[in-house]
Amino acid sequence: MLVSNSTAGTISGVCLEEDGALTLLSVNSFDGKTGPFVIHGEIVYVSVGGDAPALVTCELVGTDLFELSRLRIPAPLTYLIITPDETALLGVSYAQGAGWIWPLEDGRPSPATDEIRHENLHCVVMDDEAHFVSLGEDLIAHYRLESGILIPAENPVTQLTERVGARHLVLAGENAYLVTEYTGELIRFSREDGRFVLEESTSIVDPTAGLSVSRFGADPKAERLIWGSDLHLSADGKWLLASERSGSTVASVRLNEDGKFASAAVFSPVDRQPRGFWVNDYGAVLVAGEASGELSSYAVLDDGRLHHFSTVKTAPGPNWVRTSKILDYQVSLRIAADADVARVGRLDTPDEHGLPGAHLAPIAVLRPPAS
Repeated sequence: MLVSNSTAGTISGVCLEEDGALTLLSVNSFDGKTGPFVIHGEIVYVSVGGDAPALVTCELVGTDLFELSRLRIPAPLTYLIITPDETALLGVSYAQGAGWIWPLEDGRPSPATDEIRHENLHCVVMDDEAHFVSLGEDLIAHYRLESGILIPAENPVTQLTERVGARHLVLAGENAYLVTEYTGELIRFSREDGRFVLEESTSIVDPTAGLSVSRFGADPKAERLIWGSDLHLSADGKWLLASERSGSTVASVRLNEDGKFASAAVFSPVDRQPRGFWVNDYGAVLVAGEASGELSSYAVLDDGRLHHFSTVKTAPGPNWVRTSKILDYQVSLRIAADADVARVGRLDTPDEHGLPGAHLAPIAVLRPPAS
């Protein structure tokens, strides 16, 4: 997997092994603070800040990154995705209050073809429409994407209660889930005819942490305020996981088969200030501690608690974690070559990428040779 360490201006390559152990494989340096990135096959698109913010296109070899091209952008990004049809990148800037679309030409981003504006945009996700989350305006703005242009959808805005701090959004079939930064809530919307209908909410704040509701411009560390951050579904879709930074916890909320909340949150202590985390295809929960400079691996137990496996130092300020099947496969080959270990599993069934089927098992298909 790759981990963006914003403060250090690096991206670390880390291997997750069969027993949950994490091993630091590489450190890739950039000329500014690193932000979100997208792994797309053997290409990685990285948002880099500094005096000349840019989208940097890199070739991925194992977990090493080699710069191929660079496109100047108006501001460092807070969130970055590739469109479902893989023809463009969508990104947002919290500081600039803007979102952009960059078409991909021969695998390289070209200048933005459109820009939308809402205060303190924090997230963008996309299915049939692009959904932009504005923390400053407490809304989700919905757009159709046509020929590189963002057109307001038939139902253009989902407005939330003021001062909740809308932050990150997850789409899941007929449901959508939002985490709020200031109030520490998980909100479930049903999705009907292009509309987001607010159905229920629950808290992700550990009641023993002694936290108060936050607000724009406050210092949550100095005042012990709620500081909600990231949100993902568990690999089996049974749990919704959300991180809160002041208490350094991940809250797990069980979901019914129809996606409704089935229980109140269960809380697990994790790395200090968990701004970003990721859940891989095999169920591992990979949490970056922004304040600890560490990445840890966990598994979701039957009761929703996280079981800790391993922790590795990355670099100062880790806040974005991503992996991919192709990346796991490349790292598997690298370990096999470097560590003289045996690779097991079926090798004769290629998947849609033409890769052997063994990479569909966890990266820990690598084992020492039998003695």
